[in-house]
Formats: sequence, structure tokens, C-alpha cells
Amino acid sequence: MAARPLWNSAVLGPLFLVSGLSTGAALLMLLPVAREERRRLARLDVGLLLVEATLLGLFVLTLATGAAAQREAGRLLLWGAYGPAFWSLVVAAGLLVPLAGGLALRWILVSAGQSTGIAAV
Repeated sequence: MAARPLWNSAVLGPLFLVSGLSTGAALLMLLPVAREERRRLARLDVGLLLVEATLLGLFVLTLATGAAAQREAGRLLLWGAYGPAFWSLVVAAGLLVPLAGGLALRWILVSAGQSTGIAAV
């Protein structure tokens, strides 16, 4: 996705996959399930959240060390118009409340990626 510098990362696919799995595990914990099942889901979700946090860090690192267009996209995502939503909804609340975080992650990355301010010319 060279035309969309924010999306031009090999980490983005696995990040979305792990985020979706974590969101699914969190949703299943809201349903009436046996105590042992809930415990397994909680352990699974904690592991997935650790992987998600690692992938999110790698994603930010690829933006910071990429081409000029990627660095500009990273600045917009982290410190620009999408910065407050990214830090509060994705990083802070999203890793604590996976259901909200999964939605916020997708919404912010899709919206920021389509922003005309970061599209490659």
C-alpha cells in the first residue's frame, strides 16, 4: 500500500488479526460461560494483549524509521489530529478494555490512512 504510507507496514495485518482475536476473547467473556472457560479466555486474552502491544510498538517503530512519507504519517497518527484518540482510545483504554480498543484501533488506522494529509503524492 505505497499509496497510503500509514498502511505500508508488514506489521499491520498481524496487528489487526491479533487485535480481532483479543476482541473476540473479550466478547466471549461477557457471555455466560463456565468459570474454567472464563479463566482460560482471560489467560488467552492477556497473552493476546501482550502480543498486540508488542505489534503496536513494532508498527509505531516502522513508522518512525520508514521513508519520509511514513514518518509524516506516523507524526499525524501519534502527535497530529489523530494523536489524542490514538493514545487515549487505542493505547490506554484499548489495552485495558479490548472490545473498545479493537474498534478504536481499526477506526483510527483506517481514518488516518485515508486522510489526505498523509497520502503519497
